[in-house]
Amino acid sequence: MKQFKLCQNKILRKNGQGLIEVLVSLALLIVGILGSLTLATITIRAGIESRERVQAALLAQEGIEIVKNNRDTNWIKKAKGESVNWNDNLFRNENFSNIPSNSLSESGGTCGGNFDKFTRKITIEDTVPPDPNNKKKVTCEVSWTDASGTHRVTAIDYITNWQKQE
Repeated sequence: MKQFKLCQNKILRKNGQGLIEVLVSLALLIVGILGSLTLATITIRAGIESRERVQAALLAQEGIEIVKNNRDTNWIKKAKGESVNWNDNLFRNENFSNIPSNSLSESGGTCGGNFDKFTRKITIEDTVPPDPNNKKKVTCEVSWTDASGTHRVTAIDYITNWQKQE
């Protein structure tokens, strides 16, 4: 009889241990799943932020190209015989705030993106120290706000006077 009681006590003890093992394994499984979901969320947010930063950089570069286009238009006018200076119309819209992005497609779309959240500011100023050829510093700043705060991308370029100095 003693042997039977010993076996019975061992069986009872094993039943309790099985329940604890199941609870521990469930806790580990939940921690693993939550970790994976957190990692996926962080990855998605990083992808969105990266896409927005690339869009902002392209909009900043486009802003620089707008100013260069205005300068080059003056060069074409001069070649046609019109009386213009190299920097005419560069300051007509002094800060060029919120110049809409031109679409690359003829359908009038926005190149597959939503650019309404971006604000673009272009400033044109003399170089420091002043350049004898009237070189200008063009700064284009694109900013946007999302859930993580305000972000800013800046592009800087220099435009030069193409006219002969007299």
